[in-house]
Amino acid sequence: MDPEKKTTHEEDMLLPEAESTSPVREDGVSDADDALESFLSREQEPDQKPQKSKKTLRGWIILIAAAAAVAGLVAAVILINRLPYPESTDDSYTPARIVATVDEAGVHTAQVPTETDGMPVQNGEGTLLAYTPGELLEIRVEHADGQKFALETATDEDGSAVYNLIGYDSYPLQTGAPDAVANDAANLSFSTIASVGGDPADFGLDQPRAVVRVKYTDGTLSTIYIGAEAPASAGSYLAFGDTGVVYLVADDAVDSFLYTVNDLISCVITEAAESVDTADPVSLTISGDRYPDPIMIEANDDAAVNYSYKMTAPHTAYAAMTESADVTGSIRDLYAEEIAGVCKPGDDLAGFLAGYGLSGSYAAITAKYPDTTIRLRCSAPDSEGNVYLVRGGEQYPGERIVYRIQLASIRWANTSYEALVSDTVLDVNKEALTGIRITTDGKRYDITVDTRTQSVEDTEGNTEDVTTTEAYYKDKTLDTDGFSILCQNLAAVPNTHDSPKAGDTVLYEVRYSYSNGRAADVIQIYDDGTKTCPVALNGTLIGATKKAYATTLIENIRDIIQGRLPESL
Repeated sequence: MDPEKKTTHEEDMLLPEAESTSPVREDGVSDADDALESFLSREQEPDQKPQKSKKTLRGWIILIAAAAAVAGLVAAVILINRLPYPESTDDSYTPARIVATVDEAGVHTAQVPTETDGMPVQNGEGTLLAYTPGELLEIRVEHADGQKFALETATDEDGSAVYNLIGYDSYPLQTGAPDAVANDAANLSFSTIASVGGDPADFGLDQPRAVVRVKYTDGTLSTIYIGAEAPASAGSYLAFGDTGVVYLVADDAVDSFLYTVNDLISCVITEAAESVDTADPVSLTISGDRYPDPIMIEANDDAAVNYSYKMTAPHTAYAAMTESADVTGSIRDLYAEEIAGVCKPGDDLAGFLAGYGLSGSYAAITAKYPDTTIRLRCSAPDSEGNVYLVRGGEQYPGERIVYRIQLASIRWANTSYEALVSDTVLDVNKEALTGIRITTDGKRYDITVDTRTQSVEDTEGNTEDVTTTEAYYKDKTLDTDGFSILCQNLAAVPNTHDSPKAGDTVLYEVRYSYSNGRAADVIQIYDDGTKTCPVALNGTLIGATKKAYATTLIENIRDIIQGRLPESL
């Protein structure tokens, strides 16, 4: 808007007198007035005067209608020339009479014409500012407790408003929050005039909750004061400039002025992966006070076993499918419940982090992806399960943003080696096998496995690759369903993770040979005279399993060799 074009609207607020278009006689009465009076008299005293012809009566009606039309046109012109008010189709809408101006310094103000008793000439609704966010340059907000923030506004190539939080230039902003501040600073309407010249303390304006100073692209300025909340949730009190007039506004018209820096910073901790290829980590390390022995995990690229991840520390083991999925699934696309604190550049970072229990790390994770590395660490949980979390790395401004999040949302901070170890001894992909050697009760059973993939054409001429696996024992083809059940049972042998104990007698041993050149895996289950059997994988004790599972597997071997269908575990 052009400051020179902003003039007082006081003349538009006064209702101009309509000019008469009817001839006036010497006695001062117009013919139209006389006709109207005569018409009304006839309606009131029909028996006292003779009736006129229908033609004469129709003429008077036309004249009266014309006069009414002129009066309506004058009223419409008056309304059009008023200061713009919010559009409303409500018949009860009443515009307040105000005088909106911009002074010589370019500051917006609004005066309220009053009666002799100090009351507004006409109270009602009105508009104090009518800009668009793109017409703003800067918004500065200061709260009663001293908190403050400043937003710079600019326009991008598409004509959309873009924002920068001054002093926090590299910090990502919360979607929608800066827009809310800008919208409230650009458009300011009130529902009624609460007071003219009253005591500011009665409306909480002696110590306003927020003071808002706005610069516009047309060179003008405005100052807005947010007072106390009105009784009965009617809204909030507001002062515009230094006129002493108090307005009542809807709470949602000024609620963004009560935001803090924390409300404006984005709650997105980590972004989602841009593609499926970058969604899963290649490796990760979990450490911190909770983990005296760091846990190291790598993606499993060996198709011979059915595991997504394997642990390389503190011990070598395959990772449980569900637990490893929960851990890796709580790293990317992470969103905080709120911003707990923001350390402004130049402030004491160490002291800032100490205030949130982040001098050290309760738990920390470094996850390497094909496209990036993500580093997170958190504090110990409070009584409600909340933790404070910070992110490091090049994409974010160090550890200067503290997020609050539930511990349950970040499984890597609440797992353990025991929880991550696979709950089965070894889950083998039968299609990768060339043989299974099972030794039990002094006998050895060598099963040869052959897997083929061939193209098969259906009745419609379409081809697809079909993989078939066949097993043989002493040149005898084993039942396909029976062999599948045996493999499923071998893969499902549970590992209870009980403290492993050395066993004296091997109850049975399974040796897997593979087609991809992988070294053979050997599983040994020991009989220690109890219902629990120690289990060793490749010569290392990894836990224990129930003896009932071991004896069932021995029966499975005998059944399949003799052509019977094994029992599923």
